[in-house]
Amino acid sequence: MLRRFPGRSILDDFLFAGQYQPPITVPAGVFATRDGHVVLAVLRDAMWQGLCRALARADWLTAPRYATGALRGQCAEEINSAVANILRGRDTREWAPLFEQHDVLFAPVQNYQQLRDDPQMRHMGYFGEADQAPYGKLPLPHAPGSARTGILPPAPKSGEHSREILAEFGYGAAQIEALEHAGVVMQAS
Repeated sequence: MLRRFPGRSILDDFLFAGQYQPPITVPAGVFATRDGHVVLAVLRDAMWQGLCRALARADWLTAPRYATGALRGQCAEEINSAVANILRGRDTREWAPLFEQHDVLFAPVQNYQQLRDDPQMRHMGYFGEADQAPYGKLPLPHAPGSARTGILPPAPKSGEHSREILAEFGYGAAQIEALEHAGVVMQAS
């Protein structure tokens, strides 16, 4: 048996030890629905039971090969494939209440606009705004750990800080001027 070390993944085990370890949780992943995608993970037996009920697969609850998480891990491809086939049959908005009702860990995959409009993202102040020439005001995410002031500085123009950066690396004024004259670097005004 392969000994697991903190911080090592299943991929590490396979690549460095040549041994495949079954997934920790099954099913898990991003699954297509009829109109989009959902992220789904079953972390404990109660979630498995809820998923079986949400998917109308009560027969999985009594299948001996699915009785434990470890056994489901050995059938990961089979289960993930079956779940994928079922989820394609309905729209994301149809699956959401079923998963919520049965306490299944899931989330719809959102595009950029949906993420910006998400109530939780708005509540957290996740996005700010930058006045970025020539586009005008653009919604941009705040950097993790930064103050959520709402106003973000615009990105620098190409070449805007060339002289300052080269000076920080020890280039003198004459060297910088020669690089500009040769077209190697430019300084935006």
